[in-house]
Amino acid sequence: MAERYLRDHNLPPETWNGARFAWRENVADPKYWTSVILEVERRGNDWVVTRLDRSNDSVAEHEAGLHALHIPQ
Repeated sequence: MAERYLRDHNLPPETWNGARFAWRENVADPKYWTSVILEVERRGNDWVVTRLDRSNDSVAEHEAGLHALHIPQ
C-alpha cells in the first residue's frame, strides 16, 4: 500500500528512503484488543516495522486506514 501510494504520487523508488506510513484499524472481533496501529519506514530497499501497537481504545474513523507520516522531498 505504501509503495502504491508513492507511485500514485509519481515519486520514483530512488526517493523513497525515509518515507514513513501508518496503518490504523479497529479489530472486528476484539477478543484481546480493540485496535491495531502499524508504522513502517523505508530504509534502503526494505520496509521496516517501526511500531506495532495493540490497544483497548478504538481508532477514530478519520484516523483509520493508511496515512503518510513523512514523504521525503
